[in-house]
Amino acid sequence: DEYQKTGTVCGQTLPPGLSLGSRLPYPIFTPTTKAHAGHDMPLDVKEVRARFPNLEMDALWTYIVLARYDETRRMLLFDTKFEFSGSTLCDEVGTSDSSRRVRIADYERVSVGELPEFYDKQPGRFWAKGEGVHLLSPEDPEHRARVKALVPHGQLVRQLQERYGTSFLMRSGMTLSEF
Repeated sequence: DEYQKTGTVCGQTLPPGLSLGSRLPYPIFTPTTKAHAGHDMPLDVKEVRARFPNLEMDALWTYIVLARYDETRRMLLFDTKFEFSGSTLCDEVGTSDSSRRVRIADYERVSVGELPEFYDKQPGRFWAKGEGVHLLSPEDPEHRARVKALVPHGQLVRQLQERYGTSFLMRSGMTLSEF
């Protein structure tokens, strides 16, 4: 929405004419912080740069290394998140839980206005939203109990297993059972 209105993402100007699913000509740094509910909240890039001078370059360098590796495995890395505590990387990197990938061969769909199949957790997000999870507060004990009681249906579990397994196979050359 921000790009359509202002031509920016997290305050950073992007080239004109991009559509949903377009590849950016260069990686961008879009720092966020956890929100109490809903999506993460954007942080001011200038403030993050001032407080943690090396963080942007560390994040972009890590992204470039992951993206180049993925390209050798016939995949495109669209976006990924890195979790930092201060300037220390403190969570998984490049997994299907933290990254969105697509097969290079499937990316051609974007040119005809379709989104390709991404190898990430998006089906789980759609299911959770359908269950109303996005409307719940993590501070409310009743809401936490409701989330804990949710059980994803077998088709969703199989779909996520297939996506994660395919991504793992393409990136490592091994199936999960071989690993």
